[in-house]
Amino acid sequence: MKKREIGIFGGTFDPIHNGHIHSVIATANHLAIEEVLLLPAHIPPHKNNVIADSKHRLAMAKLVCQHHPLFTCDDRELQRNRPSYTIDTLNEIKATYPLHTLYLFIGMDSLLSFTRWHRWQDILTHCHIVVSRRPNYCINQINDETQELLVKHQVKTVATLKSHRAGKIYLYDQTNFAISSTNIRDQLNEKANRLSDLPSYITHYIKEHQLYYSNK
Repeated sequence: MKKREIGIFGGTFDPIHNGHIHSVIATANHLAIEEVLLLPAHIPPHKNNVIADSKHRLAMAKLVCQHHPLFTCDDRELQRNRPSYTIDTLNEIKATYPLHTLYLFIGMDSLLSFTRWHRWQDILTHCHIVVSRRPNYCINQINDETQELLVKHQVKTVATLKSHRAGKIYLYDQTNFAISSTNIRDQLNEKANRLSDLPSYITHYIKEHQLYYSNK
């Protein structure tokens, strides 16, 4: 019987790259989570510079799911013609999987702004937050709001995390997957031939549909 646990990983995925894929796989393996929902965002509240059309970003996410059985593509945010707030998505997922424990995967940068997210307190009633932390990151250098958040919600072991249904924050140190979608787009715009930060099937899709290329 499958464990009733689901990871959730969202983003613009413009484009989706190895940093996204491998960091989530490593985190899911560490937590023994067998399914992660991959959610391309339609209109992120904090971004207005999405380049690729949503249909292409969805298609690339589906390609990742075909190559990695851990992932299940979820297009619910692309069905909205309004900003995608995490709390709205969690409400819907919780309604679909009422008996599951949900784990929201985010990066360290997102944690540092988490207390400014829309209804962030409500988010913690629905799920755990799992943060991919860069190696040797000094936790004492983070802002006061985030430090207070961690004092209230952080747990240090997987066993403690899994003994609760929601509301905990777990920081996971892992190999540095510092890959930038912006840098990848710049390389594509310069017509770089080698793109080691992208899976080959994503590179093929981008070239086939001439995404991110300028006319120069």
